[in-house]
Amino acid sequence: MMESLSLLALGLLAGFTIFLGVPIIKLAGTSNTRRGFLSSLASGILLFLLIEVVSDAASNVEEAHGIYMLVYSLALVFGFVLGSFGLVQYESSFLKRRSHESLNTPLLTAIGIGLHNFGEGLAIGASYAAGAFGLATFLVIGFGSHNATEGFAIFGPLKKEEVNAVKVVTLGLIGGAPTLVGTLIGGSFYSSLLSTVLLSLAGGSILYVVLSVYSHTSHSLDNRLLFGGLLCGFVIAFATDMAIVAASGGAL
Repeated sequence: MMESLSLLALGLLAGFTIFLGVPIIKLAGTSNTRRGFLSSLASGILLFLLIEVVSDAASNVEEAHGIYMLVYSLALVFGFVLGSFGLVQYESSFLKRRSHESLNTPLLTAIGIGLHNFGEGLAIGASYAAGAFGLATFLVIGFGSHNATEGFAIFGPLKKEEVNAVKVVTLGLIGGAPTLVGTLIGGSFYSSLLSTVLLSLAGGSILYVVLSVYSHTSHSLDNRLLFGGLLCGFVIAFATDMAIVAASGGAL
């Protein structure tokens, strides 16, 4: 019972820091330029996350041997293609019919981040189950900090006048709750093959979101602001990651 409660607490702490990104909505205001810059900033964060998840998925492939390397490679490709083209189909067949098109990018971002966070939750749970409590704690701190940054990526593109509590909570749950679910599952069961599929799914969906945001903002935002936002977002995510690794003494 105590182990389940501990896993629950770890998952909650790591996953729901995503709501720390909510205040960014107030900064956007009604300025199209400001919203566009925030969207490009969020894309920079996602770009770093894309590199991170693909690297993690590829490391699973590299650690496999013989026929398993082929299996893991196919799993990576399958997940990446499904993650990207799946969202293309989802957006074209469902989201285009919705009246609130400003929710498209945040929703797709939340889906991609949610898949990634499920994999992070598996890592937390697996570390805890293996008795590596210190590593599990560092993972919670690290992933929790990242989730706060990812919350920025989710909520940044929202228009201030279209935001309400239901939308914010829904997007936050889509992006953050999978961390909790993954932690609980990882505490009792872990599969590196499943992790590879989930990470590649996240990578494919994040790639689609980044390209979609770029396509949208490139028409309404000056190129200097667009690439400045991308660069700033990437640097913020990279600096956060390096600070966490340094604080953990390389445990992450």
